[in-house]
Amino acid sequence: MGYDKAVHIAAHEKMQQRRARALERAHAHQEEIYQKIPQVLAIDQELAKTSLYVSRAVLNKRNDIGELIQGLRLKTESLQQKKEHLLLQHGYPADYLLAKFHCPKCEDRGYLQNGTCDCMKELLKQEAAARLSSVHNIASFTFQNFHVNLYSNQPDASGVVPRERMREILEYCQQYASTFSLASRNILMMGHTGLGKTHLSLAIANTCIQNGAGVVYASAQNILTKLEQERFNRVEASQDTFETITSCDLLILDDLGSEFTTQFTTSAVFNLLNSRILKGLPTIISTNLTPKELEERYTQRVASRLIGSFDILRFVGSDIRFILKKNQM
Repeated sequence: MGYDKAVHIAAHEKMQQRRARALERAHAHQEEIYQKIPQVLAIDQELAKTSLYVSRAVLNKRNDIGELIQGLRLKTESLQQKKEHLLLQHGYPADYLLAKFHCPKCEDRGYLQNGTCDCMKELLKQEAAARLSSVHNIASFTFQNFHVNLYSNQPDASGVVPRERMREILEYCQQYASTFSLASRNILMMGHTGLGKTHLSLAIANTCIQNGAGVVYASAQNILTKLEQERFNRVEASQDTFETITSCDLLILDDLGSEFTTQFTTSAVFNLLNSRILKGLPTIISTNLTPKELEERYTQRVASRLIGSFDILRFVGSDIRFILKKNQM
């Protein structure tokens, strides 16, 4: 994936901070143990001498190097066992002096001999997702502060009780977020403005991010504008936004239909949807448009992707933002 230079810099800084914290903790543990168990210090000094002796023997090309290394290996193992025994004897874990890295494979360096470590790839993905996401106070949107009692308990013209429907949608979204995986379903949230689509999609994003998923949350207008700018070189950027949004664990596209529709945006929406569907990656889209309006605006093939490949959540009721404002007056 082609990431912006700023994304690489930020990811590398975070990786360096991880490694520095792990080494600092290990050093603090070492100082503590040396003070409380002086025998451990003496063992470490002996181990350092053993290592230096091996290095000198290799440089001097001694004929008995094999035998020597075998003997020193046994001595090293004995000293390590003695050190672990002392730690356990004083109530410490046997590995108390070892650095506890976030990623044991690369020891928080971000790279292995054969290339970039998975932990660095994940960090790059998360950083790219965070920079694309347009909502900065995402943590304030939770399932707990989504109040279904704001919806009417009386049936509407079609016989649907808004409060019951929204309780069902809330439970669906909670279950979706708590069990999210790359095999999760796509969701299409449909309904008029102010019914809670943005709140619940952000609550899903909030939970998934806390559980370690790479989430991109952005308005359709912002994403499509960015794609168009990059397509026609109207901005200087090396980051491939299309690659990022089609490869993230979860893409949440808010308010589809609010953007100015052009031939480019129609094509971009289709390519975006089609790419994620082919990759089997979950997508959540919210829109104020009806199925018929989606087809009129984006063509039948886009509408068929949305209707055929997404679980549809139909939001009902009155504008809860208006109700909240009215209650605060």
